[in-house]
Amino acid sequence: MLRRIGIAQALLADPRVVIVNELTTGLGYLAAAAADTHGVVMYIGPYRGIYNSPYIGTLIAFASALWLTLGGFYVVRNSIARDRSTGVGQLIAATPVRTGS
Repeated sequence: MLRRIGIAQALLADPRVVIVNELTTGLGYLAAAAADTHGVVMYIGPYRGIYNSPYIGTLIAFASALWLTLGGFYVVRNSIARDRSTGVGQLIAATPVRTGS
């Protein structure tokens, strides 16, 4: 449990992660049209969703996953180049890996 808290604290220490998380949630929410517009956002073959809670949840999850993929790429895009330039990649490659069990 404490390890999970430490990981969460490390992730939240980077403001880019927090910003991408907030934008992902907001853009996923914006993907759902208002109920009175009768708009259809997601078709699966010839079928369309009934505008209810499961449909909205699925729609927001799909939209959030799309935005999280793009935002996550933005956060980590320079990591490999930075690891190579600083030599951290070679250090990590030379470190033995142990199982946690």
